[in-house]
Amino acid sequence: MSSKVLSIMFTDIKGFTERTSSTSREALVGLLKKHDSLLIPVINKFNGTVIKTIGDAFLVTFDSPTNAVLCGVMIQQNLRDYNGGREEAEKIFIRVSINMGEVEIRDGDVFGEAVNIAARLEGVTEASEIYFTESVYLAMNKAEVPSSEVGSFRLKGIPEAIKVYRVIQDTNSDSFQKIIERLRGESFTDISIPSAGSVSGMSAGRKSRAGLIIAAALIACAAIYLTFFMRTAGRDYNRCLEILRAGDTVHAMLIAEDMLKNYPADIRPLTLIKEISLHEIEAQKKKNDFEKAYKIIEERKAQYKWIDFEIEEKFLLLEEADYYLKKENRRAVENIYYTLQQKFPGDFDVLMSIINNCGAESKEGANSRAVYAAVELCEKNPQLALCGAVVKTLIAGLKSNDFKSETAVKIRSILKTRHPEAEIEIKKLLAAENIEEKANAFMFMKESGKMNEIDEYNYNFNILMNYGSSNSRHVCEAVNYFESLIKAGGVEKLKKNAAEAGNVFKNYKPVILSENDYLSGSVAVILQKAFWNEIKDAVPAWAGENKDYWLRSNAYDILKKAGKLDSISIWKFHEQSLEIFDPAFIPDIFTDDAEYFGGFAKKEKAAEARNVLLKCAEYVKKCKTEYEAKDYKEYISRAQANLEKLETELARF
Repeated sequence: MSSKVLSIMFTDIKGFTERTSSTSREALVGLLKKHDSLLIPVINKFNGTVIKTIGDAFLVTFDSPTNAVLCGVMIQQNLRDYNGGREEAEKIFIRVSINMGEVEIRDGDVFGEAVNIAARLEGVTEASEIYFTESVYLAMNKAEVPSSEVGSFRLKGIPEAIKVYRVIQDTNSDSFQKIIERLRGESFTDISIPSAGSVSGMSAGRKSRAGLIIAAALIACAAIYLTFFMRTAGRDYNRCLEILRAGDTVHAMLIAEDMLKNYPADIRPLTLIKEISLHEIEAQKKKNDFEKAYKIIEERKAQYKWIDFEIEEKFLLLEEADYYLKKENRRAVENIYYTLQQKFPGDFDVLMSIINNCGAESKEGANSRAVYAAVELCEKNPQLALCGAVVKTLIAGLKSNDFKSETAVKIRSILKTRHPEAEIEIKKLLAAENIEEKANAFMFMKESGKMNEIDEYNYNFNILMNYGSSNSRHVCEAVNYFESLIKAGGVEKLKKNAAEAGNVFKNYKPVILSENDYLSGSVAVILQKAFWNEIKDAVPAWAGENKDYWLRSNAYDILKKAGKLDSISIWKFHEQSLEIFDPAFIPDIFTDDAEYFGGFAKKEKAAEARNVLLKCAEYVKKCKTEYEAKDYKEYISRAQANLEKLETELARF
């Protein structure tokens, strides 16, 4: 690091930021190229060193304060010449500010208060003007530059007021025009290269040394030119980053796209485009405008197919899901998660977001998407330690999934093998009201070898007695259990063991007996074979239940199979059955009812039996007429079949 007294110049385009929002990128690129082509040759001529570009601004240093001011004069004159006759949108107006002082030179950059003052002075400089500080004024050759005092300014961050001067640019003045003509014609190089004649009297050794000096000077000049005045990918890259840090994404994108054209083999333009895109996306996310943010990604993906935006797209959608969750817009959340799972199947972040936002710990409780996500997460990450949200969501899945379903089987397997506390938590579900929770808890305990025979007996007895046709698959399992138990002769033993364990059952009237279900007959058989002693006093009362057609029908079957029909009035039972049966159905008991009364043909009480059948036939005809009026084709067909059965029995009289 070294220090040196230098003159520092700042330039920038008037109103450039405003232009970026109303001008196309191609036009802005052209503007910046033209700006550079107008300034850099002048800076070069007056031995200025371009330290860096900041957006549309230049930071330039000069050894000579006079050269710095004269450079500013020629820059403004070049721009006046360029702007003449052009449309307003094409014109370029810049501000030039100059200060002089000691600066630190480090890594090709300059630092210090002298730089800060020059930068602050630029902020008060008018367009097309050249402002410079008193330090410049005192050190420069005043005879070469007409100037006047502007006044003293309090600049931000500078403790003392700074006296400021300006160049008098009177384009109508002959003296000013002469200065311009002189500056256009003269060279201001600091390196003097002797002519060939100046070394003619030298010795061969001295000539050789002079040649080496000249060659070295030429190489130095070339190096200076290449370093500061030729465009390079590195300089454009740094310039673009500085502009991006200042928040000007439009200008930064113009530079990046221009780099992509000029340096197609360089990876840095693509890196810049990605970084600029992220800034633009972030700006839209802060405004919760996810649609625009997503549009940016889609446009960039279409325009730059070799740039990967997959991660950015994923996290944008995840943030959008979080946003709509806070707004309690569940439909939007579901749509976003559907999109995420289509685009990123099996992704860990997506699955965890679904579990956290839609799982058991969410406000609404676990939905099916969260349950499936928890299962998929566990399958794709077999070594993953299961967190509370995942475990709770898996257990919640046992409530909504049939105990025989693939999902339920997977959940039980995951919990059994990967959650040590599962048994304690799931055992509580055996007392749950929800049948799926109860069934899955039962299966979990059974598959884990933790279900004893009394608990299994109690579970199946509870299902057999308390669940109907809406849960027929569970009742079917209970029927299969008791049929196997009856076949093995183990019912009485388990009944006794259950009673000794304190399990006393008072309800022996299965819900399904009061329903028209294919399993009711099987349940009736189990009751008759396994629980006759417990129900024998109640069954005749069931058979006399006028308001429950299916219960009385099933009770009749139980009594018939047990050989106990003499415990009820058979005539009364069949007569009441024909009075209350629904002609829209063809129950098995109806055949028994019709044939019972048909059997009295040509016997005692034949007239009474025939009247019962006629009364029922009239009832069926009436119902059939109602079905025909409503065009209930299936009901009409059944009523007709019932009527034909009645007419067959009546024909026997």
